[in-house]
Amino acid sequence: MKFSSSRMSAIIFGLIVTMACGLLAPAASVAAPVPALVPATTISDSFTKQTFDLINAERAKVGVPPFVWNQKIADVSQDWANHLGVATMDPNFDFATIHRTDAGGNEIPAGATWYRENIGFNFSPAQLVDWWMNSPGHKAAMLDPRGTDAGIGYVVPSSGPYAGWHLMVSNMAAYSTTLIPSSPASATAPTGSSYAGHVQNIGWQSSVSNGATAGTVGQGLRLEALRFPASGQTVRAHVQNIGWQNYSTGATTIGTTGLGLRMEAIQIKSTIAGEAIRCQAHVQNIGWMPEVGDGEVCGTTGQGLRLEAVRFRVVGQ
Repeated sequence: MKFSSSRMSAIIFGLIVTMACGLLAPAASVAAPVPALVPATTISDSFTKQTFDLINAERAKVGVPPFVWNQKIADVSQDWANHLGVATMDPNFDFATIHRTDAGGNEIPAGATWYRENIGFNFSPAQLVDWWMNSPGHKAAMLDPRGTDAGIGYVVPSSGPYAGWHLMVSNMAAYSTTLIPSSPASATAPTGSSYAGHVQNIGWQSSVSNGATAGTVGQGLRLEALRFPASGQTVRAHVQNIGWQNYSTGATTIGTTGLGLRMEAIQIKSTIAGEAIRCQAHVQNIGWMPEVGDGEVCGTTGQGLRLEAVRFRVVGQ
């Protein structure tokens, strides 16, 4: 049985391509297929699990029950990701054909009363989910309260125009027989966080909150300190000529002010049960680095590169 599908896809080059709802024919041919690197399709895969958890965290924020992982749906997603990993290596690939003609509706397990398919290209789970959340069609599909089951598949092309990108397919569906967990760990929305940056030639900036940027981009200015006005984290900074500072917990300031020293890296961990803090750093000569998890090094050490900006996201575990 076929269902109508919104069939949205995000192509992340500073813009989003939203697919029309009409049925589309698959691409007729591809040029010089090159195998893509295919990871595990199970929820145990780290990149997959992070993405799935972020999707459910966004659903929790709006009071929607979490998706249940459906391996059979994930296999359908992975099959299409494998196809796209080769097809998009053709420089003439027509992105109007990025979805199957039924957006996977005939391939997922029978009995679905609703389904959607989102497709995205990016480098980290947070970037993929952020772009979907900033596209009305993708966001509506991801947060639709009718959804009960979801699966994810992705590839990382080894060559071609999207080498190194994560090409992800997310299929979502509704089944009347699915039992939604009554108290999932991700069902409580994260508390959020606030933080402010101290920047070369600027001083203290205004506080920003969960996911926003502290510091500057494109101005070549060093981030010298960060202030956390509320509790909920333990954090330390790696500072020019000093190295790693000691961890500080609760409302605190890390880095230095008045010394003209750059911060080079940060380590931050949540102290709230059921939550984790993810960090993304904008680094001199590198730009935005991939987001890292709770307690991991965010930035660089030993390279003499300044932190210029950071973003923190509080997510449910």
